[in-house]
Amino acid sequence: ARVSDPARPALGARGAGYGRDDFVSRPGPTTIGLFVLGALALIVAGVLFFGGGAFFGTRLAAVSFFHGSVAGLQVGAAVTYPGVEVGQVKAIGIRLDPIKMRTLVQVDMQLVPDAVRFYGAELRTDATLIPKLVERGLTAQLVKQSFVTGLLTVDLDFRADAEAQRSAETGSPIEIPTVPTDFERLARRARDFDLPAAVE
Repeated sequence: ARVSDPARPALGARGAGYGRDDFVSRPGPTTIGLFVLGALALIVAGVLFFGGGAFFGTRLAAVSFFHGSVAGLQVGAAVTYPGVEVGQVKAIGIRLDPIKMRTLVQVDMQLVPDAVRFYGAELRTDATLIPKLVERGLTAQLVKQSFVTGLLTVDLDFRADAEAQRSAETGSPIEIPTVPTDFERLARRARDFDLPAAVE
């Protein structure tokens, strides 16, 4: 019978001889660091590529005051024109008039005009852009992003025949007037409808 040599460790024994763990190379701190840096570089490149360069674009502050409920509007919601995302909602607050006891919902927005390319007109994307657009009829309206979730977005557009509402606030940031939602307009017409007169 073959007698094993006690001075020679058995194959496969952990921590001794030439076990399986001795042939597995573990990555060093330098390799791990390079891998993390490479992953971060890919993330940044993806943001710049899919963001169309708007990550470093001009940012303009604007505010709108809504007279009705904003249930469904959240911080971070998209601001669109028309349907194309050009900014985000940065803050939502309540403004109370203690004399008239009137409540307004203040929505602070950050617009990124460079996020969309305009054709057919040269527009300067500086601090003069929003006041010029407001003079030409730019208004803000709450619209349903999804009827399933009930979430809202702020849609900017030129609405010449709309009943634009604005507060008495002046200064910075520039105020974009608001218009009622379609549901609010229908509810107002139903409230003002004179049924007895219509029956007569």
